[in-house]
Parts: sequence; C-alpha cells; structure tokens
Amino acid sequence: ALVAIALLALAVRLVVIAGTGGGFDLDVYYFFGDVVADGGNPYDVPEGPGVDRNDAAEPPLEFVLFAALLKLHDSPDTLRVALALVEVGLIATVGLLFPRPRPWRAAFAVFIAFNPLVLGVWTGLSEDKGIVLLLVALVVLGVETGRPFLAWIATTVLASLKWLGGFFVVPLGLWSLRTMTRRRLAAAVGVFVLAMAAGNALWFPDNLLAFEIRQDRLAIDPPIHASISRIPSELGLYAPIEAKLLGGASVLAVYAAFALGRLGVVEAIVLVVLVTSMFLPDLAANRILMLALPFLFIVAMDARRWTVLWIVTGVTAAAFEVALHGGGALESVFGDYGTLKHVLWMN
Repeated sequence: ALVAIALLALAVRLVVIAGTGGGFDLDVYYFFGDVVADGGNPYDVPEGPGVDRNDAAEPPLEFVLFAALLKLHDSPDTLRVALALVEVGLIATVGLLFPRPRPWRAAFAVFIAFNPLVLGVWTGLSEDKGIVLLLVALVVLGVETGRPFLAWIATTVLASLKWLGGFFVVPLGLWSLRTMTRRRLAAAVGVFVLAMAAGNALWFPDNLLAFEIRQDRLAIDPPIHASISRIPSELGLYAPIEAKLLGGASVLAVYAAFALGRLGVVEAIVLVVLVTSMFLPDLAANRILMLALPFLFIVAMDARRWTVLWIVTGVTAAAFEVALHGGGALESVFGDYGTLKHVLWMN
C-alpha cells in the first residue's frame, strides 16, 4: 500500500509540475546550479535583473548538488523532478521504516502525498524544503530506533546543505552522551566538523557572501511576505533587532529545557527547527510549512486531529492560491499577497 501511495504521489507531482512553472526559488536553484555546472563561482556573479549575486544565500554544497543534477540534464525540470522524488522518498522513509503504528504511518504518507498545501507551496513552486523535512525525519528515525550514527549522518548532511542541522547539534550531542561511547561520539562529531569545513571551503572566502546576504535579510524593515513579524510592525512595535534577539533567545531556551529534562531530544530538534526561522522578517509560506510539518513527529495524532489538519491546510491552500493568482470575491476574504490577511491565513 505504501509503495502504491508513493508511486501515485510521484504521478500527482509530475502532473503539478507539467501544469505549473515553478517560482522564483526555482530560478535561483537553476541559475546558480548552472553557474557551478559550467565551472563558475556562484558567489562571484554580477548584479543584474532577475537572479543575481544577492540571491546566493545558500551553502556551497547545495549549489553543487543542483549542478550535479543539471549535469544529467540541463533543465529546470530536472530540479523539479528531483525535488519531487525527495518528497516521495520522505513518504517511503516514514511509511516503511518509522517505528510508529501502521495507521499513523499511513495517515502521514497520505498527507504528504496528496495534501493541497504541500502540493501547491512546495511542488507547484518547486521548493527545496522537502530536503529539510526528509533529513529531519532521518534524524528522528535514528533517535527512535536507537541508531545514533544515522541521526548524526542526517544532521551532518542537513547542516552541509542548509546550515539548519548545526542548530540542533547541542541536544543531539547531549542525547548521544547517553547512547554512544565517547569514542563513537567523538568520531561522529569529527565527521560533522570535517564535513562542515570541507563544504564551506568551496569558493572561500567568496562564499561568505551567503552570510552577508542573510544578515542583510535580517535587517529588512518592514517585514515582507507572510512573516509573523508583520503584526508588531503594523502596530509600530517592530525593530530588526527583534528577529536576532528572539531567535537566539528561543534557541537557548530550547537547549536549557532539554538539558533540564523538560523536553525529549526529538521535541528539542523540532522546536529548534521552528525557532531558528519563525521570527525572520522575510518568512514566506514555503518556510512556514517547513517549520510546521516536523510537529507531526511529536504531536499525538488521531483521526479527529488528522481531519482538522486536512481542513485547516485545505483552507490555507486556497488562501495561498488566491494570494498568488487572484480569486475574485475570495480576495476580500484571503487578501492579496503580503497583506496582513495573507500573513494571518498563512500562519
């Protein structure tokens, strides 16, 4: 049944890909992947219309990954199909390997496979956020099955591709002290450090541009897209320093709660994923979905809650499509893209 769901999920995604053109992020992935595939430096491209050097905000290894895919076939559709396969891989990983009850695994697989919000925001626009969710799922799988090396490998890959994995090394390390020998833990940490050093040595020091871009984005004022920071901004209570202070303080609070035994390691990882991004002034629906879906790993779900989740995400998907493409009378309900109504519906 899981194989059938995964295959049908791929078929649905191919139909969505055929009927949509992707979004700006796809243009970014293709542009910089093509630069690397041609032997160029993605952090040393000129400024200009469309995608330019100010969009090179990703770690080097993600651009290398996209370049490798484009070497197989130089087309944005190559990246779109690859990202769809990642989501299918997520369905198979959780559905077949997770030590959870069969009904939960089936419900999760069906949700990721066919949910209109996932299909509209991630597949329709071709986002790389499914990579994050797959790797977080592998970390959770490693923890729940008592395979810490799997958790460390997934964390290392995630940190190398998206930096995000680096933020939950602290709770993972503390958990590993109880589940691994010191020698094995030292080996896992050593591999993590070497992988991070090797990945970030590519195009150094030009690749520091990615950090500069992200720092500049933290200074955006007023907030844009669907950032929850729009609300205090509308009230005249927002300053860019808030994103840094709230994010940093929240990460430290999660670390402290885990160290004091108030959180399990999976709960700590899910919360770290949330708080590292939730206060960003340029938060859009694609990342909001990335922050929300890991909660499926820690929230007790039953038939009623799955039903509520389908209803909520169905309405949110409609709000997203109206904001993106217009919807006549529904625009007065859901609001245009970037308006306060859009912010509230997305969050």
